[in-house]
Amino acid sequence: MSRPLLARRHSYDVRRSPGEVVVFRSAPELGGLELRTSLYARIPFMAVAGMETRTKEVVRQLSRSSTQELEEARTDGYLWRVSVGEDGNDALRHDYVTRRLLATALTASASMFQFGYNTSVLNAPAASVFPGHSGWAVAVAAFALGGPVGAMIGGATSNAFGRKKGLLINAILFFLGGLIQTLAPSMACLTVGRVVTGAASGFASTLVPLYLGEVAPPILRGTFGAVAQLALVAGILAAALVAFSQRCGASWRVLVGVSPFLALVQLVACVAVDESPRWLVDKGENDAARDALRRLRNFQDDRAADDELGHILKTAEVHKPTTKGSSTFFDGPITAVVALHLAQQFCGINAVFYYSSTFLDGIVDDPLLGTTIVAAVNVAATWVAIVLAADYDLGRKPLLATSAAGMLGACVLVTLALLDLLPKIIALVALVLYVAFFELGLGPIPWSVVADFFESKNVDAAQSLSCQVNWTSNFVVGLVFPTINATLGPLAFLPFAIVLAATLAFVLAKFPQETKALAHKTYDSTEKFVAQPARFLLDSPPVLLAAHHQP
Repeated sequence: MSRPLLARRHSYDVRRSPGEVVVFRSAPELGGLELRTSLYARIPFMAVAGMETRTKEVVRQLSRSSTQELEEARTDGYLWRVSVGEDGNDALRHDYVTRRLLATALTASASMFQFGYNTSVLNAPAASVFPGHSGWAVAVAAFALGGPVGAMIGGATSNAFGRKKGLLINAILFFLGGLIQTLAPSMACLTVGRVVTGAASGFASTLVPLYLGEVAPPILRGTFGAVAQLALVAGILAAALVAFSQRCGASWRVLVGVSPFLALVQLVACVAVDESPRWLVDKGENDAARDALRRLRNFQDDRAADDELGHILKTAEVHKPTTKGSSTFFDGPITAVVALHLAQQFCGINAVFYYSSTFLDGIVDDPLLGTTIVAAVNVAATWVAIVLAADYDLGRKPLLATSAAGMLGACVLVTLALLDLLPKIIALVALVLYVAFFELGLGPIPWSVVADFFESKNVDAAQSLSCQVNWTSNFVVGLVFPTINATLGPLAFLPFAIVLAATLAFVLAKFPQETKALAHKTYDSTEKFVAQPARFLLDSPPVLLAAHHQP
């Protein structure tokens, strides 16, 4: 089994008088209780892919500052001596994935799979859905019209009734939206179903990261965010694969009928998941929160569950949300976050996932195969991006710049191929590169930088604003791209190239050089254990485990 990030135990002795050594309980306290409280305070209750970077920085900083302060401290003439072993650290002793926690994560991530599936499900069957219809662009874009509504409803509903009931409501919305589309007698009815599934997807985009972040221990929140992100892109790929059933004579209704079937399965699975311990604490139901923690983390004794509950209780005030309109909220670089979310959508990525089959018609012999290749590369590129974020300290700015530059180059290649200046097959290759470079930076980073830029108590408000900007931009792109494609023809990707050029210039000129420095910025000096965990212990009365005289 791999060693956790903090695989060290600190033990601290103090010589108070000649011959006397007092062994502090600060070995597990610093490596465990207080350091763990600091982790809870510094890392938002939000599961977002890419958060591993912030998490590792926080852990390294807390561990480094704690050790250095105690090594150098001199208090009233007493000599502090520090010994460091390699036998594990209590701070992360419960940060592993239990079977129940894994099942909970997969059940919640099913909503993100549905999100991805419904994003792209109407891509392949465009020509067979109500032949001779009008208003196809409206039906496709209606998905994004429901998104921001669902995002607002998702937050309010889960706050009022709980995360578990929120998941149940989310599954019901996916079932209703999918059922309306499956039985739709007209394009208008299909459009209504798309609005409902869009609302369900917006609901999921708010609820799932929140729920996973609240059930997961601090160190695993980035990992669970990665699971949710992979579920989303896997859903896009699944939609392309299921579309091959049409070649066996299946109706387009089979494609949209997958969603309500999956929703029924998810409804049954949601009954067995646990309520969020954090939500229960906010509602004053501490006993229920302790029971949920015991089941999720597989605690074998009450003390471990009580300790973990204590960390949540201590950080509740630190994470008390700030409203979006407050001056404190706007102390964060909200302009940079909004700009990245605008760039993420106006770069045209969802034009590919909504219309790639139509766009590739006449460019490659088999547009559905081309769409499937693009979706498969999307999954692979997402995995690579997650590994890079987790294992390599590459920095947000270089990744964003590389992503925007790579996508810009891909847009140029697509345009040249459509103008017959390059072979047509280059258009498909360029489209694959376009999607791969998107997942490297512009895909995940606009979401993960919210956790880097804002203090924990403001992350929810910043994420909510980001959702609204993102979904609105998504709707505009989905609605206008067919018109752009029909009007500009081979120059259809030119507007996206302009956006990407502006994005590259913005990232190089205005984006912070290194966001990880913001990850361990102290925002609340009144919380001593957040700012200086080691000093907090020095200023506190020691808990004596043993005292004896030395000759």
